[in-house]
Amino acid sequence: MSNIPKMYKSQFEFIADSINSSLDEIYKEQKDEGLTCMHEEMLIKNLAEKLSKTNPNFNKELFIKRCGGGVFYE
Repeated sequence: MSNIPKMYKSQFEFIADSINSSLDEIYKEQKDEGLTCMHEEMLIKNLAEKLSKTNPNFNKELFIKRCGGGVFYE
């Protein structure tokens, strides 16, 4: 039996919007940008990969762009 829950578009949108706003706040507060673009990319891509297993209709590209990370999508 799998422990991966079935998730839906509204949940993916909420997660992506939360990541986007959180990263915006981090960048505003940290002028030295302690969280680099590379870290942001790794975080978002890894999360997108895990979320893709929760729903066969999950769109990784759309999720990554909504998170604010569209510039590094492969």
